[in-house]
Amino acid sequence: MIKVAIIGCGGIGRLHASVYKSLPDTEIIYMVDTMEELAVSAAKEYGGTALTNIDQMTERPDMVDVCTPPDLHTALNLAFIEKGI
Repeated sequence: MIKVAIIGCGGIGRLHASVYKSLPDTEIIYMVDTMEELAVSAAKEYGGTALTNIDQMTERPDMVDVCTPPDLHTALNLAFIEKGI
């Protein structure tokens, strides 16, 4: 089972979540967005735990899908690299 964390629960994040949800052997474990209401609604629709910050993750995902605005990609990707993900 591949455990996925989706970072950014807007339009693209939800589109990606719908694809992951349809894949066998794939589980969404986190839906993360700084806007709590987006994270909560996405988690209800696609599964996983709603978070507002990546530092709240208690379980290590196998992969992350960064679906935030492009100007946030570098910092988020570097944070995950530092975590060994």
